[in-house]
Amino acid sequence: MRKPKLYSPPPGFYDLPFTWVYDASQLTNGIAYPNQYVYLQGGYGDFILRRVVGLSRILVNPAGAVPSTYQIQDNGGSYIESLPVFAGTADDLAIVPELRYQETGAIKFDLGEFFAGAGTSANPTSTAMVAFQGVRRMRGNPPRNPTYRATPKSFTWIMPPAIVLPPIGSVVRISQVLDNYDFELYDIILVSAVTNFLEYEDEVQAGVIIYPANPTVTGPVTLDIPTPTGIQPLSITVAGTTVTINLAANGAGWGAIQTGGADVIAYINANPAVAALIGASLPPGGSGGLDFGAAQSVVLQIISYGGAGGSTNLVLYDSNKVAISNLPVLDEFMDDSPGGTYKNGAVVTPLWYPKDSVVQMDVYSNRSGAPNPSFLYVYLVGKKWFPC
Repeated sequence: MRKPKLYSPPPGFYDLPFTWVYDASQLTNGIAYPNQYVYLQGGYGDFILRRVVGLSRILVNPAGAVPSTYQIQDNGGSYIESLPVFAGTADDLAIVPELRYQETGAIKFDLGEFFAGAGTSANPTSTAMVAFQGVRRMRGNPPRNPTYRATPKSFTWIMPPAIVLPPIGSVVRISQVLDNYDFELYDIILVSAVTNFLEYEDEVQAGVIIYPANPTVTGPVTLDIPTPTGIQPLSITVAGTTVTINLAANGAGWGAIQTGGADVIAYINANPAVAALIGASLPPGGSGGLDFGAAQSVVLQIISYGGAGGSTNLVLYDSNKVAISNLPVLDEFMDDSPGGTYKNGAVVTPLWYPKDSVVQMDVYSNRSGAPNPSFLYVYLVGKKWFPC
């Protein structure tokens, strides 16, 4: 019996994962939208469509209404369904076999009566989108597969968490330096955590938010910040799971503090024993936090965590700092956590990151409620390539 041949692009070409996003945020509930399209910009190569997600999110009618439908066209303008299809169960639509769309062409489709609950806190307009996922086919040699003898081993990088705050559309950038071996990214798992945290504002710099380092590893951590008693440098000590931060001061009392938020972040990042227990970040958008004038003792602990849940839209960049989507993608479409609806389609095929490159992601908030932040932890699941 012949072994099945593994998928590979045609000779002289390589594939990179890509998602073309249709923005439905400006559509009006109760109206049908035929003849919609996503234009395929030049410079990205032909697009190979393998998956469509999000139709069931934007074509959900009120009780008693006629169910909404969709119908998608191929590259030549012919529909790939004989009749419009009800969208209620179209959570994750596989395109088999894959469809090829030419560069500078368009993915065309019809939408039945639109209804996404747009504008509500449960489903803001920023989550109304359809994602066409697949690969962009480029001419040349693939930016992957080491030219040296190497053994791949499974590995997961955990990026510094993104602090997610209102208003909708506020953005924070997170990054992870791959400082030892080449890395091949296969999968993304998202953990959205509600946690105790401390926000310190020094009235001069933008302050700092201090939080547990890792929701699945770190238990409760006691964070102590005592009142300065005299001239002292910035120092951080660890005793078990108690972290003490002695802020730099030029005298006794809180009025003598010389430490800014950036100083605390740099110190934590430079000390692995501290970074294993707590993390720190500047608040998105600058200052506006608690300016405490007394000693602090706070227990930092994850209160609850789960899947992404549509709380953010994400842009992932490859090793050349090129986005792998034309617009921010709803986190649920990229999340492969056990409770995820759609599972991860963001990195099929895998992405190759050489040693010392950076994985970068922009995180856009979909939160419109209370100002307390949530923390989005991004797990990059893949393989390290060890020279041998």
